[in-house]
Amino acid sequence: DYFSRYLIQRVMSVFDFTLPDAVDPRYFKYCLFCTGFIILTYDEQYGAIAHYGTLEGRDMYFRPKKTTITLTDSDNAGITLNRVMIDPDPSKVDAVLMTLQENYNSIMDLVYFHAERLALLFEAFDINVINSKLAYVFGADKKSLAETFKKAFDDIQEGNPAVVIDKDLFTEDGKPLWTAFFNNLRQNYIGSDLMIDIKKVLNDFDTTIGIPNSNTEKRERITTDEVNSNDVEALTLVELWLE
Repeated sequence: DYFSRYLIQRVMSVFDFTLPDAVDPRYFKYCLFCTGFIILTYDEQYGAIAHYGTLEGRDMYFRPKKTTITLTDSDNAGITLNRVMIDPDPSKVDAVLMTLQENYNSIMDLVYFHAERLALLFEAFDINVINSKLAYVFGADKKSLAETFKKAFDDIQEGNPAVVIDKDLFTEDGKPLWTAFFNNLRQNYIGSDLMIDIKKVLNDFDTTIGIPNSNTEKRERITTDEVNSNDVEALTLVELWLE
């Protein structure tokens, strides 16, 4: 959910809409991008309206002909508007259907596709960081001694400058009953690789929707044509949506 919200806002940042004062820009954007379409019409009471509505009927090209818009306020009081979008008689048309894609679908499948991968990568990153931490192994022959070890370790982890421990935590000759557990931390740490993969997923998303980016792996030489080629690719889908 976090990455879905982040990515849909990233998509919205590409576009800058000029809307009538009566239209709420936030509602307009979320309705258009998350449902795939929005109805534009006019009402004497409310003025210019951009709102979600049900699609009804179809013409010979399977385009929706009519719509029903329900306007409500915080008191659940409102009105229902029946509007016509397609009719042989132009005088009967009093609404326009604006779509983001030609199949009337939203772009949330694209958002969810990349959000799921980002979530998995960040989950793997968090787990890898935890597993790469330096661990300590304690030896205790009774439960009270184990609890003493836990309390002392918690105090140290909290940053206390002085931690007093029981003398029973040492052997008779003064050696501590704990030892560091080294699990080849450097070899097990892949956090850097995961962060690179996260950046790749974001770049792929940006390229898909139309945010300019290099979207190239770091290497010794990269030509200007390769960067320009990615710029062209990044413009394709966003131009289709805008049209």
